[in-house]
Amino acid sequence: SFMNEALLLKQGIRDAKSLAKAINEETNSITSRPGFFDGIRKEFNAKGFYKWSEIRYFLYEYNLFLQSSSKTERKKLDWQQLCEETSDYKTVEHIYPQKAHAKYWKDRFSNLTQSKRDRLKNTLGNLLPVSHPKNASLSNRPFPEKRQGVKGSTVGYSYGCYAENEVSLESEWTQSAILKRGLKMLQFMEDRWKINLGNEKQKTYMLGIPFVKPN
Repeated sequence: SFMNEALLLKQGIRDAKSLAKAINEETNSITSRPGFFDGIRKEFNAKGFYKWSEIRYFLYEYNLFLQSSSKTERKKLDWQQLCEETSDYKTVEHIYPQKAHAKYWKDRFSNLTQSKRDRLKNTLGNLLPVSHPKNASLSNRPFPEKRQGVKGSTVGYSYGCYAENEVSLESEWTQSAILKRGLKMLQFMEDRWKINLGNEKQKTYMLGIPFVKPN
């Protein structure tokens, strides 16, 4: 297993170049199997991304990508903190919240069935790593308050990590905004891991929200 290979690397028995080659060969062997990506798309379509075991790692990598794009070395998201989750602090937030009782959310999503609303809540484009426990206080508030924070405070996406900053540039949080961000994140996934997740229709299906139309 690659765990054993990692131990050999640490002991100096295995060199990094040959290990990287072995990992790439094994990965290519798996992803080239017939129907592999069809299965991946069906799995995410059915279950969403929120309960994906690697969601925190992916969101952390995406935040690093945004950091590198910003041309700054300032770190705004800590990996150890992102892995921690207490009863009063969720490190992965639903932008369109799980408990969407505010009028803002009802005005924009109440025309959908409960099943479609749940899919939008748990799809990739609606999930955000939060960089500070105080952000949990905003979890169910309307988007303008999540974006800029409650008046007089410095708690909000505008003051958070790079992923939060990116979302704060949106003037509204709608079905199409969720789809647009999800497609962008899947594009990053393709570029980062050199894979092909299909065309836009296939990616929208993978995101679990084929009922959403792009602007």
